[in-house]
Amino acid sequence: MQIRAETTRTLVRVVIAWMLFASLANGQSIFATLTGMVSDPSGAVVPNAKVHLRNESTGSMRDTVTNSDGYFTFASLAVGDFTYDLMIDAQGFATYKASGIALGGGEKRNINVPDVRLVQNYLACSTETRSELVILIRRGERIYAQVDIDSHQVAAFDENTVGLVQRVADWLAGLYESRERLGSGS
Repeated sequence: MQIRAETTRTLVRVVIAWMLFASLANGQSIFATLTGMVSDPSGAVVPNAKVHLRNESTGSMRDTVTNSDGYFTFASLAVGDFTYDLMIDAQGFATYKASGIALGGGEKRNINVPDVRLVQNYLACSTETRSELVILIRRGERIYAQVDIDSHQVAAFDENTVGLVQRVADWLAGLYESRERLGSGS
């Protein structure tokens, strides 16, 4: 009887451990990442721009500044039934504002501007530009470049298009990563 009781306890522990591991492996993350790049109308990056992110539900604020390549990242953002406001301030430029940014667990979001005419301070290379899609080319937290596509149509980029461009950006990130490894002698 002693052996059977120990075997049963061990089996129960293994099953509980397996269930816990499976739920963690398949569970969604409770955090998201929001990344973007700040550039001027000519496409030149804007370093040291102040970027503010506010949880619309709680009012809590997170602040950062763009790096020397104009990029910013907010990692470990809480997700839930609420949205975020994004504000970007840079000396000599109008303040950029985006509201209603909803994030999902484990999501790494790039900025998509569906109708640039609704953004008061949006400056485009063409007066015909109506929407913009910006996807970062990155691996993890390492940002290599960006894909920036303008369209003459409002809301030109649906989820399928965004997904396709994201896959191309992921493929390009692999090329950048390979090039880095080859250049470092590894």
